[in-house]
Amino acid sequence: MDDPNATIVVVGSGAAGLSAALSAAEATASDVRNVRVVLIDSAPEGEHGGNTRWSPSYMRMPAPDRSDAGL
Repeated sequence: MDDPNATIVVVGSGAAGLSAALSAAEATASDVRNVRVVLIDSAPEGEHGGNTRWSPSYMRMPAPDRSDAGL
């Protein structure tokens, strides 16, 4: 990256998109240049996550915002 004000754009907030955004943020955290990481998703608010929302691990949770060690 030669641009001192670079922007990394990640499209999608499923497992792959979130992993890519986190990896980019961690990789550029100690960079002296001003690198921004932007995550965009076309899903309506509250419905983000792509197909990851419907993964089997989600189905084992009693609710999207609650986990249960007994399951």
